[in-house]
Amino acid sequence: MPRGRAFPSRPATALAAVLLLAGLYFPTARNQTISVELLLTAGTVLLATLTLLLVRGRGTLGGASMVASAAIVVTLLAATLFSPFTEITYGASMPYALLAVLRMVRLDDIPLTATAERLFTAVNLTNLTVGVLIVARVPEVCEFLIQHYSNHYPELVPYMLEEAKPVLTFGSHSIAGFFFYLFFYLNFEAFRAGRGRRHLPVALGYIGLLLCLNSFTAYLSAAVAAGQLVLHFQLHRSMVMALVASLALLGVGAVFALEPDWIDPLMQGLDEVMSSDSNGFVGRYSSSGALAANLDFLAAHPFSPVGMGFSNQLFYGDSGPIEHLTRGSFPLLAAIYGGFYLFLRGNLKSLRQAHFLYAAYFGFEIGYSNLNYMRTLYFLPFVVIYLNGLARRAHA
Repeated sequence: MPRGRAFPSRPATALAAVLLLAGLYFPTARNQTISVELLLTAGTVLLATLTLLLVRGRGTLGGASMVASAAIVVTLLAATLFSPFTEITYGASMPYALLAVLRMVRLDDIPLTATAERLFTAVNLTNLTVGVLIVARVPEVCEFLIQHYSNHYPELVPYMLEEAKPVLTFGSHSIAGFFFYLFFYLNFEAFRAGRGRRHLPVALGYIGLLLCLNSFTAYLSAAVAAGQLVLHFQLHRSMVMALVASLALLGVGAVFALEPDWIDPLMQGLDEVMSSDSNGFVGRYSSSGALAANLDFLAAHPFSPVGMGFSNQLFYGDSGPIEHLTRGSFPLLAAIYGGFYLFLRGNLKSLRQAHFLYAAYFGFEIGYSNLNYMRTLYFLPFVVIYLNGLARRAHA
């Protein structure tokens, strides 16, 4: 793909700011009531932003991406037309339409400006601060989030905050866990690229928030993040980090010596999360899990997708592949995940990062339909812009 000159910095910074701030912080509720109007407003703003990116004179990602995007729309329209269900959920089509538009957008020439970097730093500090305040159960913060960021169903956010889970604006501990990992990854990559040691404590802070979420996704993400850190410092033979690791081990040993029984409740909590019938892999894919009806439907009707048709017997959202198979069978599945690879491969300068992000996003798709989640649609372009900015400066 030919690489042209970078998109001018000022409008690029404005678009990056919209994608980052609106994606993370647009409200989802008014007075604790989940608002369809706010969701539609967020979708409209995102569509306008993506349209500006499409018409800025740089063209689309190419013919294959356009075919994949068109296949999403055509498959869903055909499946809806022949759906076995008469009730249609028109609102569910909006994320798919936005996903189709996003997949065509070229982002490889948008620079990471100093202003955008400062904005990202401010977002990191905001996330970590609010997360700590939630863990500390500060009532004003919790009440604000309940009033303006209730999501999915009314009881979810109050329950999460009552349990001191720092879900921020994401509503669910699973979704928050994946986004915290993304923030860890961006800061870790900035640290690896030599963009300043300040990124390392921020990355560690997100690991701390992950552990506070107490969910399958969060524990798995924290383990991956810790593994990346250990591997990095092992390869670079950092004496400073070796000293830090030694002190951490001494601290753990001291805790064991003073409170030898503290590990039992922790392991019990881990076991409950991993084997829970209400979340995690078992809670989704077992014969009594949330997706059992979908799996039975797919087994009986593998080539009869429902499109935007609705049945209260089916569940939409706890698994990307299952939702896409339910709505559009194998053509929709191929269009979404094939198009996602084309999007990352066409936009990211680093093949390593493209493959890693594809694996990370797809891994989370097993537990949540993430690629057509509104905040993902906003945040993913910023992830690409940020990583490309790091790559440009590394080779400058």
